[in-house]
Amino acid sequence: MPEGTGAHRQEVELHPARPCEQPEDHAERPRWQITEAIPPDGADLVAVMSCAVEAWLDACETPEVRRIVLIDGPAVLGWERWRAICQAHMLGMIEAVLAQAAEHGTLLPLPIKPLAHLLLAAADEAALYLNASTDPDTACTEIMQIVDALIRGLTRV
Repeated sequence: MPEGTGAHRQEVELHPARPCEQPEDHAERPRWQITEAIPPDGADLVAVMSCAVEAWLDACETPEVRRIVLIDGPAVLGWERWRAICQAHMLGMIEAVLAQAAEHGTLLPLPIKPLAHLLLAAADEAALYLNASTDPDTACTEIMQIVDALIRGLTRV
């Protein structure tokens, strides 16, 4: 283990939510703030999930987030611990959106917990794909076409 990694590991584990903290001044918030990307009515599952994935991909294009989320986090903490942190923050939000859609009758009758895991995995893979792309604009457009088709396939139209 490289020197200093233990201290970094301790810092991250003590403050796993620090990257999600929000400044008091709205103008200082990152443009990719996921909760701001979600339409206010929340009833349109396709719009909500598409906005959230697009905000996630936008966030992953910033150097700091890309480095922490896609590179250093899993390497420093180990995959299991990193995954537990990510699931604690993102999985609950995805489950809540799916539960709301089920309550509104827009989601097909599917088990929410495994569906949330699959959608989280798809979002993570989309970020990795975008990060490795030589043409990020095209990659993002293509990813969003696929996300929209996948989410529409989960809804009652």
